[in-house]
Amino acid sequence: MVSGKIWIDSPLPPAAVLENLRARGREWRESAVPEDLRKFKVRILGVELTGSEFRMHWVGDISPFYNPMCYGTVEQAGNGSRITAGFKLSPREVRLIVALASMALLPILLGSTSRIQWLLGMFMLASLAWAVLKNRTSEPMRARLIEVLTNAAGESTSANDSLSTANVRVKQQILL
Repeated sequence: MVSGKIWIDSPLPPAAVLENLRARGREWRESAVPEDLRKFKVRILGVELTGSEFRMHWVGDISPFYNPMCYGTVEQAGNGSRITAGFKLSPREVRLIVALASMALLPILLGSTSRIQWLLGMFMLASLAWAVLKNRTSEPMRARLIEVLTNAAGESTSANDSLSTANVRVKQQILL
């Protein structure tokens, strides 16, 4: 999976950007999910804020290996703010998959001669393989997370503020 960092410069103060992110988490409910994400069984957007830090990820019946988590910070930069964001797999979900795979392999590694244990182990491994291999793309999930960040950086929570996403600059560094 291609990973990297992005930087988004916003004319809004950090508090407004964070509030916009919080609002995006409430807006992206099952009925508002775009068609390109629905085919991956995305239900909602999960947004977690802690101080100036945030984490976002898609919630649904998605393989954890192809569902990127966006994490980052919003900091003051001049008269506006700068969002620094990166993408990674959810460590909790990956640990869960590894634990389930270990439990499936345990009877085989311990040299069990019981056919039932072997069959259960093989069934668990097949189920895990299916879960890992379904929905084998992180796009458009990653692109939509960047879109959510860009919109949060360009929209004001104030009705009187006429700032738009045209004032937002996005820089991206891709690490292979």
